[in-house]
Amino acid sequence: ALPFSLMGRDVTREILAVAQRALRPGGTFLALQYHPWYLPPLVRECFGACERHPYVWNVPPALLLRASA
Repeated sequence: ALPFSLMGRDVTREILAVAQRALRPGGTFLALQYHPWYLPPLVRECFGACERHPYVWNVPPALLLRASA
């Protein structure tokens, strides 16, 4: 659960690019986020697709993002 929205878009893009390169084919990137609109477009930009799953059991509710390499 990195605070991506506080890091800025350039740092976020670099972290996502490194994560994408580190994953083997079929590997999964997961991120738990509280800001529902910041990270999904950047994950799609890097991975091509992004699943969004609300995690309402967390207080406050969070968003679980999943993308595959």
